[in-house]
Amino acid sequence: MDLIFYDTTSLHFEVDEEDEIARKRDDREYGPLRKRGYSKNGREDAPQIVVGLAVTREGLPVRSWVFSGDTADVTTVEKVKEDLRDWRLGRCMFVGDAGMNSEENHRKLALGNGKYILERRTFSRPAA
Repeated sequence: MDLIFYDTTSLHFEVDEEDEIARKRDDREYGPLRKRGYSKNGREDAPQIVVGLAVTREGLPVRSWVFSGDTADVTTVEKVKEDLRDWRLGRCMFVGDAGMNSEENHRKLALGNGKYILERRTFSRPAA
């Protein structure tokens, strides 16, 4: 079984303004990337991008992604699964943290007999 570990992080820019316009590259248009969003390094004052990385159990990178800075982790899973499908990894298990956990992602990851492990947040009950 191939294990694919996936996670994201945010990288901020030392600029004041978010991107307003789309960028063109290789005759393709990309939406504005530097946006304010949930900052994992505590820099809510700065525009950022979200970077996703999939690695093997040995820590070898399989694929990386760059998302707009206002992208929530949970919304990246469908794109990642779609992109990894082309890699023909055989029997593959997707492993993600609690930021990837949603009913929609459970459904998407299970399609085609997909296997996955997602961390689940647990909430403790207040003492009586």
